[in-house]
Amino acid sequence: EAQVLLLTCPHVAALFVPFQTIPMVRAEMNIMTTFCFGISFASVSLDWGRVFESSDINSWPDVAVNYGCGTDTNMPQLSDLFDKAIHFTLDLSKTGCRNVLAFQAVDAGVNQGCYCDGNSLSARDDDPYSPGNCKGPLNEKQQPCVELDFMEANMYVWSTTIHAETVPGGWQKGAGAGRGRARHGIKQWQYGPGSTVIDTNLAFDVSVGFPTTGGNLQGIMITLNQSGRLVQFMTGEGIDLHEVYSVLQRGVYPGFSYWHAHGAASWYDGLDCSHDQGKGGTAYYTAWALSGGPTPPSPSSQLSPSSAGSSY
Repeated sequence: EAQVLLLTCPHVAALFVPFQTIPMVRAEMNIMTTFCFGISFASVSLDWGRVFESSDINSWPDVAVNYGCGTDTNMPQLSDLFDKAIHFTLDLSKTGCRNVLAFQAVDAGVNQGCYCDGNSLSARDDDPYSPGNCKGPLNEKQQPCVELDFMEANMYVWSTTIHAETVPGGWQKGAGAGRGRARHGIKQWQYGPGSTVIDTNLAFDVSVGFPTTGGNLQGIMITLNQSGRLVQFMTGEGIDLHEVYSVLQRGVYPGFSYWHAHGAASWYDGLDCSHDQGKGGTAYYTAWALSGGPTPPSPSSQLSPSSAGSSY
């Protein structure tokens, strides 16, 4: 039965018609989800990543990411990212406590183009599209591959994590930075609802950079910018990233997911919020671009709580 759903956010009004939900279960995460197929006149739905038809990030459309959506490896492979940065505007104002909104890339090239990650997971069984829903040799052997989580975030926390064999934390835990738990990079007062630096009630700009020195990857540089107020940090700085460098050389498969962290979620936001908000609302990724280098540091990113006027 066709329905009409009107979605609003600070910078977009999206009308989806028709609206169809298909129940789905991801056994690995023990969650029940719904996937939305629709047409948006402002932002288009992911349609399992098939809306991204080109590896040219500058041509990527604005997308609405609904709770339960995923892409596996249906998106085009990305290469030649060294000393460049991916830019987008993000609205996660409806992504509450225990919600995990993720944008990542994996080394699916070593798995015949099939999804793999640091936790040895495989493509979702409910993905209707081939070859994104394929299972490769790593999946059959339940082996991991390099996973670069550019962001796993909600209104309260932000995590950027490198999952690889050679990094501290190894395949599953990985090496991470950001805001929340024991992560470093973003101070508590710099990110969250009502913050005077990055107020997550509103949209903000994100840059994901891949700086190198002497043929070595320095790390993944994240810059968050809202009306000229910046926070910048690096994940992986000072550790062995030769494995990640090789992965970026041969190209990575980007993707999205949006799910729920059950229980205390001590690895994620368990120490940062306590009111489990269940299924999150729609998130928006807009204004995609690829530039020749990461965003440079700004003095405003060094503001103290007193100078920024924030008690968050």
